[in-house]
Amino acid sequence: MKIIVFGASSKSGLEVVRQAVAAGHAVTAFVRDTVKLGTPAAGVTVVQGDATDAAAVAAAIAGQEAVISLIGPTQGGPKSVATAATGNILTGMKQHGVRRLVVASVAGIPAPGDNRGALAGVIGGAIKLFMRDAYADREQQLALLQSSDLDWVAIRLPRLTDDPASGYQLGFSNPGPGLVVSRADLAAAMLEQLTANAWLGKAPIISAKAA
Repeated sequence: MKIIVFGASSKSGLEVVRQAVAAGHAVTAFVRDTVKLGTPAAGVTVVQGDATDAAAVAAAIAGQEAVISLIGPTQGGPKSVATAATGNILTGMKQHGVRRLVVASVAGIPAPGDNRGALAGVIGGAIKLFMRDAYADREQQLALLQSSDLDWVAIRLPRLTDDPASGYQLGFSNPGPGLVVSRADLAAAMLEQLTANAWLGKAPIISAKAA
């Protein structure tokens, strides 16, 4: 499958690219800074650009069969980068007839189907208060996806680790402070959603599989 990965130079993005290449996909890595990407694996096409540039995003999506996005707010970066990038990606996909989109979101943002306890509500309120811009950006990003008629899945992330893959689960679990998942398992989950249909139009939380 021809896949474009936005945010490919992040730690999680690098793992997605690595696993995608290992699985035999033809990968395009869309990055702002090629230095952070390092030396790409053989067969990886690198596109340097800004995901808030609608024309650049649409041009990069041309000829792809699926899209993965790990773009999110960064310290000192644009306040609504996830929303702007997601909007550009959705527009570019419609323009070029690409339907499948897998996005990394965050567990702190509520979504339909959640089973949140009282503690999660308190933590969510604190996050919303102290991370206003980033929280609003992620809320708006999810709202954009929910209003789209494309085949999207938003995987909401708890705390990420650099541990080896150990298995993961997707669902609407209570996003407590102890919830974690490895970047290796996140990458595997995102790639699986390129062809799986169980979570289309939904935003499950990913976590390490219970022992």
